[in-house]
Amino acid sequence: MRLHVILEENMKIYVVIHNVISVQRLIEFAKVVYSLTDNGILVATKVGGTAAQAGIPEVNKMAYKLGKGIIILPDLKDAVELIRPEKVYLVTPGSGQKVNYSELFKNIPTMLVFHGLDEKFSKVDTSFGEEISMDIAVGDIGAPQLAAVLLYCVRKLIN
Repeated sequence: MRLHVILEENMKIYVVIHNVISVQRLIEFAKVVYSLTDNGILVATKVGGTAAQAGIPEVNKMAYKLGKGIIILPDLKDAVELIRPEKVYLVTPGSGQKVNYSELFKNIPTMLVFHGLDEKFSKVDTSFGEEISMDIAVGDIGAPQLAAVLLYCVRKLIN
């Protein structure tokens, strides 16, 4: 059973990279989201620096070529207000409750939020959802890598 079979056509997974300034990190994150989800939509919030100038055009081009969705918004608050997901999970290394993979997409639409910098989410950001963590590494391995492991585990669990 594949992820897209379980998720009906109108049910979406929103995978968010929040507060990113690196072009490479944004592009790698987009590659992970687009390759490991069937109904995944990439959301980029609080994009700054060269990621805003050079990364967004590249990711837009990638999304168009692959027929995938992308939403770019000023802040996480805007994404939550616009999308209105049933559940928001802020994926953090080492803090928050351990992820329960089988429950992760019980509430659809679901929003998975990853921090684009090697930092923790602010108190304002954590007010929008529930922090979850994976015990896959001792330190922070970065948003694209965390997203890859999480989405791969969910995909394998569902298959």
